[in-house]
Amino acid sequence: DDSKLMVMNAYEESGIVAAAGFLAGELEKQDRILPMEIATSYILANKQSIAMDWLEKGYEAQDANMPYISVNFFSNGPFKINDPRYDDLLNKMNLPLPSK
Repeated sequence: DDSKLMVMNAYEESGIVAAAGFLAGELEKQDRILPMEIATSYILANKQSIAMDWLEKGYEAQDANMPYISVNFFSNGPFKINDPRYDDLLNKMNLPLPSK
């Protein structure tokens, strides 16, 4: 598939951030991709505001993966979100806020 090759080329030429941004754009074009998957790609691409847009879409679509945004992976790990909307979304979902 050309898009896989293009992601790999973006990684080789410009690094993980560029590859993640390209991947996020490619995922948006697909019909059956969950908002959480697109959001994680945007987080890796350092585009947290766009990632939050997708997490909010996931909440609205009742994506079954959404409760996982409260785990350590998102509050301290590689997909850490530093956007005030993150805490608001956790509150809407009645999930615990990350410890600061």
